[in-house]
Amino acid sequence: MNQLQALAMNEGKRWKKKLFSEQGRAELEKLPLAPWTSRRRQDLLELLDRLNPTLAELTAAVEQEAKQRPEVQRLMKHPGVGPRLRKLRFSRTQAFQL
Repeated sequence: MNQLQALAMNEGKRWKKKLFSEQGRAELEKLPLAPWTSRRRQDLLELLDRLNPTLAELTAAVEQEAKQRPEVQRLMKHPGVGPRLRKLRFSRTQAFQL
């Protein structure tokens, strides 16, 4: 994703998160690029398409696990930290205690 962001920035586009919306992706696909850059863009978009379902599945699993652990629920009350990071913090804490 960082490489797609860099590709857009090299073309003068500063889209940040908008790049990963439907509209942002459509705009990225329309950018006129040199042949090898265009191929790289296509490769990266295909990779992103393959990874997104796996990432969504893993995210759902972590969120489900976080809901089942009271200690993670307490951490979730802190602003600015999502369930994945909270689960990771708890897992690391548990690993050090073993």
